[in-house]
Parts: sequence; structure tokens; C-alpha cells
Amino acid sequence: MFSHLCLVLALSVAAATSSVVVRDSLITLPLVKHLNYTGTPLKLAEIDRARVKALTTSPKLTASQIQDSTTYPADITNTAVSYVAQVQIGNPPDPYTLIVDTGSSNTWIGARSPGIVPGGATLQGVVSVTYGSGAFLGTEYGVNFTIGNMNLPSQSIGVALLSYGSSGVDGILGQVHHIYVELSFKKLISISIGPTDLTIGTLLLSPNQEIPTVTDNAFTSGLISSKMVGIYFQPTTSTSDANGELTFGGVDDTKYVGDLNYVSADHINLSLKLLRRHQSDNHLRYQMATGGVIDSTTGLLKISLTQYENLNSLFFNIGGITYELTSNAQIWPRALNNVIGGSSDGIYLIVSSTGKTSGSGMDFINGMTFLERFYTAYDSGNNRCGIAETAYTYATSN
Repeated sequence: MFSHLCLVLALSVAAATSSVVVRDSLITLPLVKHLNYTGTPLKLAEIDRARVKALTTSPKLTASQIQDSTTYPADITNTAVSYVAQVQIGNPPDPYTLIVDTGSSNTWIGARSPGIVPGGATLQGVVSVTYGSGAFLGTEYGVNFTIGNMNLPSQSIGVALLSYGSSGVDGILGQVHHIYVELSFKKLISISIGPTDLTIGTLLLSPNQEIPTVTDNAFTSGLISSKMVGIYFQPTTSTSDANGELTFGGVDDTKYVGDLNYVSADHINLSLKLLRRHQSDNHLRYQMATGGVIDSTTGLLKISLTQYENLNSLFFNIGGITYELTSNAQIWPRALNNVIGGSSDGIYLIVSSTGKTSGSGMDFINGMTFLERFYTAYDSGNNRCGIAETAYTYATSN
């Protein structure tokens, strides 16, 4: 994925107390999530459109604008609008919960507790990033960083002094896509797994310098044999299951079925955000075809049960391969309607307009709900992305 959401909702996330499981050189970290909706509706479509706009702008922010060949997996858990994983930062190490973000590449903390520097950190510079509906300005440090059984003695992260758009969250972990969610967890960051070049321009005193991501450092250190990240999610109707896995250095072939089909990253943009499909003009056709009506509370299209029963699949041709997004995959999980302020019996479509017209340079983004139906691999070493079906591609759990 290559973008983030900035959502306002109260959640709490905690790591499970059970020990780390080692299986065939893979380290699995079980997590438990707890949802505590505050009653504030989430305008998901508006949030995503802000991110789309940010993807075409500079990442910099000024202070005045703020007022062995081994794969390393870690389980990640859906918190209704994001996925999280657990890491240790600093010396001595301190636990942080990560928001997994495949659309960004800067890792940072401090949104909730600004200016708190982890133990043993080494100053590297001044950093600034803007995310459409969020931003931060702070200092960059080299810190001791551990995720799963993978330790990076000098991972570069930002420590925010000023930030907005991530209330209740401690930050972002660069190297997956950002999704900001208000979480009632003291130390939270996000794993951004986006391409390294997204960090260019974020170091204010060295604007042409890249900041190595977690994957970069793991590869350089010889901990992984390829600069690849495998991502697995599955549809969720619960707030207590570990239903995702993040694998560094390769893919987990037990999580997908059939072939993993690769396409050049120049031709694909998958994001960890709720599915945002096609341009404004095509979205209007989609609305007319489904009979959906904009719901004023959620900002999503709402359809009746009869309309849902007649809803057709969407088909995406990516790299010459057709991927089917079923009717069930096109709706928000009804068991989690309260998260977005919807009615308990409502049916809400997660296909929304990007706010841009055809030919604008970003025709569509396949987001979180797409990724919950397909396994994806991000191979930055070869500039390609892999997609495969999973056991949940045709699930009807929503």
C-alpha cells in the first residue's frame, strides 16, 4: 500500500501475553485488539481523499504550518481501520505498538508524548512530513529497534516535537502505509513499508538524503536476503483476533493459494486504507449501478438488502491478471458498523470517489478491504509488487 488514513476513534490495543511462537524460522507475535468506539462518526471517504491529495504534494512541513536468508514475520491485528504490530525501541528497550502503513516510509513517534527521546538515541537531524490530514515536525534519531526476532541497532526514526492529525497515537513506523487512528494506548507508532524514496525531502537540512527504512537496514545488515515485505490480512468482524501477518525478507507461502503474480511497481498502487476505487466520474457510474445513496453520517454509499443481493463483483486487471472483488468484499463489515457511526442493520459500500477525474494520474487505489482478500508482497529490490488469492478471497463474512 502506499498511503495512510487519519481517523478519529478511540481504540485500545495490547499484545497478547502468550510467548512468541517460532515456526520454521518464522517468528509470530500474537496480538489482541480492543475496540472502544466513542460515538464520533468516521468520514472515511473524506479522510482518504485528503490522503490522495497529499500523495501528489511535497512531504515537507514547516513549524508555522503546524500550530542469514531468513524471513521475519510478526502478526498484525486489525483495529477496525488499521493493523498493528509490536516492537521494542531504545536502550533499554521500551515496548511500542505499531500501526502498519504500506504507503509511507518515515518511522516516527511522539504524537502523543512529543519530544520524548528513547534511551541511547543518536541525533541525526531535523525531520518533517505531511500526510494530507496529518503531519509532524521533529528530530531524527538512530535508535535500537527490534521487531519479532529482528534487531536493528541503529534504525532511524523521527521524534515529533509538533504534530497534528494523529490524536491519541504516538506516531508512524515507516515502511508500510500510514493509517492514523486515535488509540488509547500510550506508546503507539506505525509501521510504514513504503518505498525508500518517499523519505527524500523529509530531512530539512539534507533534503536530497534518503532515510533507510526497516527493510533497508535489515537487508544491509544481512538479516534478510531480499528487500521484500509480505503482507497478509483477512476479513474481520471481531476486535479480538490476530488476523494478519507481516513478513520481512520474503513471503509466507502458507498464507496464499495459487500463484503469486508480480507486476512492476510503476503500474500499481495498493494502499492500506479502506478501498478507494476509481475516479469521480467512474464512481458516479458505480453509484448509479448499485443504487447507493450517500449516508450523511458515515459519508459512504448505503444500499438496501435487496440492492446488496443484486450487487455484482468488481474486476481489476493488474499486470494482465484479473482479480475479483466480490460483492461481500465491497461492503463494510456489518458487525463493525458502530465503528463508523452506522446503523446496526445498515449496509455500507466501501467503494468511494478519489475526488479526482479520469486521467488525473491516480485513477484508483485498492485499499485495506482489497488487501484483506489478497496476499501482497512488496519487493523494493526489484521494484515490483506481487498479488495472490487467499482462502478469504471469496469469503462472505462481511
